Amino acid sequence: MIYGERANGSHHGTVYTNREVVQFITDLCLPASDLLSGKVIIEPSAGDGAFVVPLIERIIEECFNDIGKLRNALANIHIYELDRGIIPALKENIGSILHDPNLVSLVNIYIGDFLLANIPQADIVVGNPPYVRYDNIPLEKKEMYKALFPSFSARCDIYVPFIEKSIKALKPDGKLGFICADRWINNQYGKNLRGIISRNFHLKYFIKFSGYNPFQEDVIAYPSVFLIENTGKDQNIIFSEVASASDLSTPNLLLKSKKFRFGENAEVEYDDLEARFLSLEEQGFKIGIGVATGADKVFITNNPDLVEPDLLVPLVSRKDFTGNAIKWRGYYLINTYSQKGSGLVDLSNYPKLKSHLDAYIVEVKARHVAKKNETSWYKLIDPVNKDLRKKPKLLIPDITTKKSIIFDSGNYYPHHNLYYITSTDEQKLLVLRSILVSDFCSRQIAQKGVLMNGGALRWQAQTLRKLFLPDISQFSPELSAKLIELYEKDDFASINKVIDDIESLSLSVAKETVSRRIAIPHSVQPDLAMSWFLPQSAKNNTLDSAQVN
Repeated sequence: MIYGERANGSHHGTVYTNREVVQFITDLCLPASDLLSGKVIIEPSAGDGAFVVPLIERIIEECFNDIGKLRNALANIHIYELDRGIIPALKENIGSILHDPNLVSLVNIYIGDFLLANIPQADIVVGNPPYVRYDNIPLEKKEMYKALFPSFSARCDIYVPFIEKSIKALKPDGKLGFICADRWINNQYGKNLRGIISRNFHLKYFIKFSGYNPFQEDVIAYPSVFLIENTGKDQNIIFSEVASASDLSTPNLLLKSKKFRFGENAEVEYDDLEARFLSLEEQGFKIGIGVATGADKVFITNNPDLVEPDLLVPLVSRKDFTGNAIKWRGYYLINTYSQKGSGLVDLSNYPKLKSHLDAYIVEVKARHVAKKNETSWYKLIDPVNKDLRKKPKLLIPDITTKKSIIFDSGNYYPHHNLYYITSTDEQKLLVLRSILVSDFCSRQIAQKGVLMNGGALRWQAQTLRKLFLPDISQFSPELSAKLIELYEKDDFASINKVIDDIESLSLSVAKETVSRRIAIPHSVQPDLAMSWFLPQSAKNNTLDSAQVN
């Protein structure tokens, strides 16, 4: 349809949900004891009926032998589908349970764009909105959506305005249950939507899928289920994760749930970690992403004689990682920026570089960054920080299922598939590396960032900035050395034990005093000898001392 075809032949946005997940979502919206027959129901992207068919089955059971009640209930169902070609299958699936064309005709089926349709106020909106990236949305549609939906901003995916339009259609006490990508809950492009929800609605449940695929095919869509109620704003949100099909029940999810809330500027805040620990930037760490060129085959080379040697910067990518070390493959970044200032080098002074660029001039000038300023056509997407290469830093792959955080003492420049963390204190970086591989940290990354299929974590800079960790500067020398040693031994279980002990102690102390410095005498636990303080104290610069025996 208007969004084009995916590599597997299906249309963009067309991914079907497993039946047990559909049942789970509908149960969230309407427990089995509640009635469906009097409800106005909307399904914004029906497909072949994955959601509406189970709902109709439930209505049939509820309206047993009462044909008038059944007819009224069917007339309250409004389903929308953009793809005209799938409508016959949709009607056939509905007909397979109603067994009467006259009853099928009572269901309101609309062919067209849900986002541009006039829709009724609803008691329940349920479904799987299309997952279409911003770049795949036609330009004329983008302009219309931007005019209609405040949430459609910052290159957001199309499911975001689907959520906005759906919640605004809810009657008082109405409920929305969707399964879709989870990126809106943390990413910048979801900020406007989070603001709309936090000011007017109650996001009751937010549930991520980790290790369990809710769809009928493998997709990289970071799936989540959420329930939004039109009951007035309420900042208490229950967060949980589905690791297997057995988790698909409200009691099981609640057993391992946590709470979060929308804080200032509609940013997500999880439990009280920020009241007990410090962010990385509060601890003096700097976070960034490696260099993007826009044409790697032009600006990255393993030929040290290709251009003038003073333009070559040793480049490291995730392909150079072997275990916990860097095994450099000999690739260089061709740095077109002047080492003496912020501008580009003069090509007349670099004949080898000019000859190389001339051979690829069409490709280099076709980049978006080159079109913005034709006189700077050979600039990279990102400026090169001449000091970054020599700084000690941690290097983290964008997406990884492994505990792969590499320390570089100052030899390489990171590629754009790596995030980096720098510090003026090399030992603090090594201690941080140990903390980052802990389950305590992974849980935060999974909650605050993007959890991909297979349990892979997305270590984006915006997520790293939301981590709250114990203040490393307050660790004793013994504790710091111990954590570094445990990492070098790949003893992640012992790292988890140390960090969990710190976290548990902080929680127990916080219940008694929220803004005191906590000092643990070295005689208490020699292997965990340390002192650290709660960040509220640091921010106020008013520290009291208290010993914990």
